[in-house]
Formats: sequence, structure tokens, C-alpha cells
Amino acid sequence: MSVQIWNYFGMIASFSNNFIFLKTRKTGGTSVEIVLSSWCDAGDVCTVVSPVDEVTRASFGGILPVEEYKGAKVFNHMNAAHVRKIFPTLWRDAFEFTIERHPYEKVISRVYWRIGRRGGNVDQEYEAELERTLQMGDFVDRDLYSIGGKIVVDEVIDYPDMWPRLSELGRAWGHTVPDEKPNAKGQHRKDRRAAADILSERQKSRIREIAAFEFETFGYAA
Repeated sequence: MSVQIWNYFGMIASFSNNFIFLKTRKTGGTSVEIVLSSWCDAGDVCTVVSPVDEVTRASFGGILPVEEYKGAKVFNHMNAAHVRKIFPTLWRDAFEFTIERHPYEKVISRVYWRIGRRGGNVDQEYEAELERTLQMGDFVDRDLYSIGGKIVVDEVIDYPDMWPRLSELGRAWGHTVPDEKPNAKGQHRKDRRAAADILSERQKSRIREIAAFEFETFGYAA
């Protein structure tokens, strides 16, 4: 099997299975990468994730990563326009897919991840980090899987359907999703209530304003 794996808005370009996976933020993308990389062999190419996630990848049988391929740097997080430029033929012929998630959930997940990553105190830093996230608006990933405002991938998988859908795709490519799935970066969020029950009305209104494209395109509940 020959599968090329890239990770810069993380991505996997599989020539043997004829697919391209574009990784979005706070949608379980690293866990998906770990599983998909376990479908690869020594001749495949994958890019670096965090040291902790590399240990998990190895435990699932994933291949070792690289940081460069044919003189080009490959790294975490690459948009569709760049991928299409690097792989014009594969892009034309492959099944391209990504994963998207309700913007409310992405915001809360991002807040907990940022605080946890720096070893912060959630009780003390939560509100300020949430406001910072809303100001930055960096929880939207539409430019990853769109070009010129148009979605260019074949399928955007809804986050709650992620593993069942990947199981279907895996069977088509001759692979299986393990029963015990990785939970990369999932340890930071402590409040497991629905994000809609956590956020204030003002915060939800701001998220809907920033992510108007996602709410309209995917029909997310307000």
C-alpha cells in the first residue's frame, strides 16, 4: 500500500485508497489521523503531531512521520487550495472529505484545550479565554475546505456521525476502525454539558454572527 500523509490543517492524501482527508480544528481530527495512519505502511508519508499523540499513534500501529516531502515542508494544518496545487491529479480523481462540528461545541472545546495546553486554571481563566476566542474568531475552518467561498470537498462529515461514517469508508478501502478509539486532546474539557447550555445568549449570538456560513450551510440549531 502507498499512502501519502500530510498534516498542515492536517491532511492525508491516500493514493492507494484514492482519498484526501482535510483536518479541521476541534473536530476529533487528530484521533482520525491516528486511525487513518494505522491503515498505512512503511512506504507512506505522514506529518508530525504532538509528542503525546505520536505515542498514541504508535500504539495504534501508525507509521512514523516526516516534516518534509520532495523538498516541501509539511506540517500541521493545510487548506484546500494548497492541497490542490500540490496534488492536482489526485485532487481531480480522489474522494475528498473533512469533518465539521457545531460552532458552539468548537468554541467550548477550543477554550478548554487552550487552557489545558498551557497548564492553566479553568476556574480562573475560563471566562477570559472564552472572550478571547470570540474576539479571535479562529474556531471557523471554512477556508480549509472551501475555495473562493465554495465548498470543494466531496463530503463534510458531521462530527456526531464521524466514527460510523469512517467505518463505512474504511470497509470500502479494506480497513477497519478499532473498537477502542483514540481520544487525542479530549482530556482537557471537564464540563461535558452541551455547549448550548454553557454559553450565554450573548455569546451564542456572537458565535452565530461569526459562523453564519456554517449555520446556514449545515443547518446547525441556534
